[in-house]
Amino acid sequence: MRDRYGDGKDMQGVELEISEHDRDVNMLHVTDGGRLWVQNSRSAASTPLGVLARFDVFDASGRFERRLVLRADFDPEQDRFFITGERLYVLTRWADATGAWRASVRPDASYGDEEESDEEPEPMSVVCYRIPPDAFR
Repeated sequence: MRDRYGDGKDMQGVELEISEHDRDVNMLHVTDGGRLWVQNSRSAASTPLGVLARFDVFDASGRFERRLVLRADFDPEQDRFFITGERLYVLTRWADATGAWRASVRPDASYGDEEESDEEPEPMSVVCYRIPPDAFR
């Protein structure tokens, strides 16, 4: 976590406290039908190849219903995703793109363990998937 914030030059005057424990919830999504999808941090950290995310699904009254597995071409080290409505958006090569952007904004700053390269990173792409209707039941 400390590597994410580099040497702290961008955070002067802010006291950063980092827990020794993983956070419990990695992502929340509320469906139009009022169901709550919860991706816990253990699930996010141990996602097998071909699986984008695993969510515990709770009904509108808070009762656990089932586990939902979303599958897509996804690299957890490079890509990011978000869900809106019935659409799943994958930002491919997000990590490389944001690293290149930070380096262009602050070329004199160090950002942790990123390697310097003269090569241009592949551009970031956005891939949109429609989540099957049965995922919302």
